Amino acid sequence: MRGGALNVKITCYTWLAVVALLAAPVLTVAAPPKPTGVFPLGVQRGQSVTLTVSGAMKPWPAQVQTSGAGITLTPEKEEGRFKLSATADAEPGLRLVRFFNDEGASTPQAIVVGTLPEIEEKEPNNETTAAQSISPVAVVVNGRLAKAGDIDTFSVALTAGQTLVADVAAERLGSPMDGVLQVLSADGFVLAQNHDTRGQDPRLVFTAPRDGAYLVRLFAFPATATGSVAFAGGDKFAYRMTLTTGGFLNYTMPLAVERGVETSLELVGWNIPEALRTKKVTPPTDATSVVIHDAQLAGEVRLDVVDKKCLAEAEPNDRDHAQAIAWPVVVSGRIVAPGDVDVFAIEAKKGQNLALVVRSQRLGFPLDGELRVYDSQKKLLTSRDDSAKERDPELNYTILADGKYLIAVADLYGAGSADHAYTLDIALVEPDYTLAFAASELTTAAKKEIELPITIDRANSFAEEIEITVTGLPEGAKCEPVRSAAKGDGKKGDTAKKVTLKIAPGEQPFRGPIQITARSLGTAARQRTAKMPLAGLGTSVDNVWLTVTSK
Repeated sequence: MRGGALNVKITCYTWLAVVALLAAPVLTVAAPPKPTGVFPLGVQRGQSVTLTVSGAMKPWPAQVQTSGAGITLTPEKEEGRFKLSATADAEPGLRLVRFFNDEGASTPQAIVVGTLPEIEEKEPNNETTAAQSISPVAVVVNGRLAKAGDIDTFSVALTAGQTLVADVAAERLGSPMDGVLQVLSADGFVLAQNHDTRGQDPRLVFTAPRDGAYLVRLFAFPATATGSVAFAGGDKFAYRMTLTTGGFLNYTMPLAVERGVETSLELVGWNIPEALRTKKVTPPTDATSVVIHDAQLAGEVRLDVVDKKCLAEAEPNDRDHAQAIAWPVVVSGRIVAPGDVDVFAIEAKKGQNLALVVRSQRLGFPLDGELRVYDSQKKLLTSRDDSAKERDPELNYTILADGKYLIAVADLYGAGSADHAYTLDIALVEPDYTLAFAASELTTAAKKEIELPITIDRANSFAEEIEITVTGLPEGAKCEPVRSAAKGDGKKGDTAKKVTLKIAPGEQPFRGPIQITARSLGTAARQRTAKMPLAGLGTSVDNVWLTVTSK
């Protein structure tokens, strides 16, 4: 393909083995590593940078576990400093890094593998007269609002009609900042401002009205509100700011792909060359996700791989021109303008119990979704604007008579834009379950039993007994499988929604990941792996780091 071939890499999210080992034996260890900040928050593919980890990291060097292939962290002589390297074919996107020693492990820290060249912010750059010059305008700036009141300012040269994309990744990488992004004229007048686009991370897309120098300015408030209205800063207030007049990939249409089936994707963003606007991908049957990226574009998109037909909406699809679709299906769409409503027509039979799920905010988009169900005469039958846990709506609806039904998606407050994207999942209600644990690290002494609570979320009245086990334990360690009862009675000892694993670690020290797996014992025979969501990172870990210390 001219203009550079789009690279698509298929992955299942897994943890790799240890990538940095202790250089020499250590007799005593005071405590597990407790990093308070990581800087910079990423590296370009094919490059290396010095990664500085602040906080308690004794004894040095610490050891490291990373997620995904193609990155390594090698400890340097100075405490808290690593050489972070990414291979040229490393998959772009979020990675997790965990530091550990003989006494335990840290919580996972976020870093990013990027496609653009990367530079570091240079102080002083608080004042517009001291702005850091950026040229060429196609970089990722790794910066930090190092103290309260800190402001970072950058200067870029634009020509009339040129579009600048300025995107900040901070809060979604674990940084405690609620950033504010501005574009100013060379003499300091604010021309554009954004506060929140991806969660509390800002993004600005600015088209220059005339040739000249423009200023990009970033400051922040605390992500968790306090009684102060002052600009915030500190060791943890790190960020990655993409500044580019080149191509920027925002998302694809559709936003999910069917397992084993070729799907044609539309690449959506800014300044994307025509040759890169479409791509076909066929996920293999063992894939859980696909990552879409290109060396000529900033940004990457991870798409879920599902076991349903996937398609994109076709306008017009309002109530008078409903788009007919067959289901089960995952349909992707956009509420492109204020007041827009997307309507899909399906055929359903009496007694079928439909499961309708909209995902937008879970995918990082701003749509505050509302679901509506109409009959063939356009009479409203039911609606929903939230689920039990979040602002993306879900509802189950039992069909009362054979016929045509209309499923509508809108913004609750009538908002709309090209960024108000979503997926609508239509299927039969299916009982299912998931497992979760609440601690990603466990530490115990040799021969001392430790307990790990596991919660079971039984969706749609899933009523089968579940057997839960631990894999990856060291030799000599034991953990008897436990069973979760099919139905609970609410009394003490009820295991339907919560069980406790008792791990007897044995006599030998151990450091490594273990997994909690389960299978239901009824006709469904579903197998699941327990996970723990990582607050603010939009991802989860599927293993627990177990440390068994010596006597």
